[in-house]
Amino acid sequence: MRSVIAALALLAAASVAAAQSGYGSGNPPPQDPQDGNGYGTGGSSGSGGNGEYPAPKRKKPQQEEPGKPGKPEPIPEKPREPLGGSLIRTCERPTNTWSALVVGEGNIVVEAGVDFASTDTDQLDGNTFRIPALGRYGLSDSFEIILTGDLLINRSGESDDRGGEDIDALGIGDIIIGTKWGLLSDKGILPAIGSIALWKLPTADDDDGLGSGEGDLIFITAFGKSFDNVMINANIGLAFISDVSEHNRFLLRKIASVEVRVQFGDFTVFGEVGWLSDIDEMGGTDTSARVGAAYFFSEIIRIDASVRIGISEDADDFGASAGISILFGGL
Repeated sequence: MRSVIAALALLAAASVAAAQSGYGSGNPPPQDPQDGNGYGTGGSSGSGGNGEYPAPKRKKPQQEEPGKPGKPEPIPEKPREPLGGSLIRTCERPTNTWSALVVGEGNIVVEAGVDFASTDTDQLDGNTFRIPALGRYGLSDSFEIILTGDLLINRSGESDDRGGEDIDALGIGDIIIGTKWGLLSDKGILPAIGSIALWKLPTADDDDGLGSGEGDLIFITAFGKSFDNVMINANIGLAFISDVSEHNRFLLRKIASVEVRVQFGDFTVFGEVGWLSDIDEMGGTDTSARVGAAYFFSEIIRIDASVRIGISEDADDFGASAGISILFGGL
């Protein structure tokens, strides 16, 4: 009898324990709220019976192995500037001093204008009117080809070299073809350096005094340095002038010039002093000064105007010029 009573007592104790712990007939055992089944203990949905969905499982970030760096992010390509310095730095008009910079690969710069000069020399005592034009095309970021000359030239007055003969000549001028090679960029304390080679083709009528009728070779080294809104260009060079009286030789002429440009927003003011030496025994030292201003309608269009005054006896007494420079990029 005692054994029966003990068995009943143990059964009753087990029943009470099951009721208190939530185990009963047909009741599932509690599960981890993050085991992926979306059920928690004692609730129809949500974890812990609070009505919220369980937090989704998150993939642990992969740890980089020691000594093996992660994959580097690609560096965005920096777009190439059309002119490596823009039209502000590479335009040539209207001074005679060449820039050391090139226009850049696939770019074309076209410059043209009108030029008037009053002269009192043995060659001409009168006036000269010209329409100069210049085209430059960049074959690469460091090399360009050059085509320049006078589309139209008119000389009127008297020539002492021709015994006081009256001159009134109109025609095209000489054509010059050449190249410019950018040797060094303007970085740090070093200036930009460019090498220019030009060949004059005698396309002007020498009988009318529009040209010499001979081909000339010109070699120039150009230097350029920028300081904030100030740019300085300088040239030194040699011109090998064909002797019109002795066709089997060249006469030497030295070239030097300095130009300063100062930028004020869209405006630029500039000044230049240029020097051409005597042509051996023929004489003809030409020293002149020029001042002017330019306005940029945009980075690709620029207009200019300037005046120049002769310093030496064989230079033009006075001159004036106006023109435009346009950049065509990506060609």
